[in-house]
Amino acid sequence: MMNTAVMIRNKIRELVLFVQHFVFTKIFKMDIHPSAKISFGARLDKTNPSGVHIAEESYVAGGGDSVFTRLRQSFAR
Repeated sequence: MMNTAVMIRNKIRELVLFVQHFVFTKIFKMDIHPSAKISFGARLDKTNPSGVHIAEESYVAGGGDSVFTRLRQSFAR
């Protein structure tokens, strides 16, 4: 049996994920399949959003630095 608070949390999470997908696909025009999962911590490229393509059943995790971030930091020294 699921606790009522857990059920409410899960519904809110589903709503937030729906809004996130809507913003990425409709406002930023990213190509993201509806079955793809995107972590809340994932930072997708908003400077060239039409270049973002995420296939079906993909998972995008957050928290890591990209190669470009490390390259930019090495030039900043």
